[in-house]
Amino acid sequence: MREDIAIGWNGLPAYGARLIKAAQDDVGAFPVLATRPAVPIEGMEAILGRPVHWMDEDARPRWSDFGLKIPKIYFQTGWGHVPFNALGAEVRANGGKVVAMVDNPWKRTLRQMIGALVFRLKYRNHFSAIMVPGKRARQLCRIFGVPHERIYEGMYGGDPEIFKASTALNERSKRFIFVGQFIERKGVLELAEAFRQLGNAARDWSLLMVGSGPLEAQLRNYSSVEVRPFAQPDQIATLLADSRCLVLPSLEEHWGLVVHEAALSGCQLVLSHAVGAGSDLLEHGLNGFGFKAVTADEIAEALKCVIAQNDSDYSCGSEYSLECAKAYGPARWADEFNRILDSLEMKF
Repeated sequence: MREDIAIGWNGLPAYGARLIKAAQDDVGAFPVLATRPAVPIEGMEAILGRPVHWMDEDARPRWSDFGLKIPKIYFQTGWGHVPFNALGAEVRANGGKVVAMVDNPWKRTLRQMIGALVFRLKYRNHFSAIMVPGKRARQLCRIFGVPHERIYEGMYGGDPEIFKASTALNERSKRFIFVGQFIERKGVLELAEAFRQLGNAARDWSLLMVGSGPLEAQLRNYSSVEVRPFAQPDQIATLLADSRCLVLPSLEEHWGLVVHEAALSGCQLVLSHAVGAGSDLLEHGLNGFGFKAVTADEIAEALKCVIAQNDSDYSCGSEYSLECAKAYGPARWADEFNRILDSLEMKF
């Protein structure tokens, strides 16, 4: 195993392990350090083919704690997580370089404006490069003072080996699907109410909501909505492949990996303007519809637009989703990883 490269990922998800494995297939195996994800995923270490160095979220570790040498280049998620910052500080003190993986989009809030000043003064010189999901996170980093050439897109992506379009959209169940946490930030109650309001306008359609969270009991009060518990990625892939449209009505969503997974599945998309991936994967009126205010009325109008489409609309929309989806995933992530290594003169 090479020890000149390492990566630290907060709440390492299964898709993150697949992205890392794609890079390791190119450059060789390197250490992976992580805190555990909030929702347990099976087979994480099997995906990587070796153990992960797991840490507590409040730990302040040193590389020697894991029996590792200090790497020359270290990728870490964000700049606000204690254990990863501690490791990054040790890398910099040893003359190495740190790359931040940042998913926050530019939201024009006072907090971000203050954050831009703090980042420029305190953190900007900590990182030799920044990896982001897409356009809106790039915009944030530019405002934070990061030069254009030090920003690399493609940080997130579903696996096309798992998420696939096996059936034409017009041949699938007339089903809207939501996948995610049942929390206020996700707009789940507004979605359930919107579907209820449609009544006869959606009599041939269903709404499936897959996930878990404190609002689950309230969602189950809606007789028109089917609620299922959290599922593993392969199960989600099967559901997306037999659904016509993913709905993600979040009040805040940095990017939204499930949007890419739905696009890989050939689904149409209904997204709030707060969903970061919308800037990269949604063309309003072509492969779905966006809406600004997360209210039951606005969501219902977007759902009506999907219902009103004909077979040609569904076909064109599905093809556009699939085409956009090609730009993200393990292959893209590995390419960007290699580009960063090359730019820092660290690939050897």
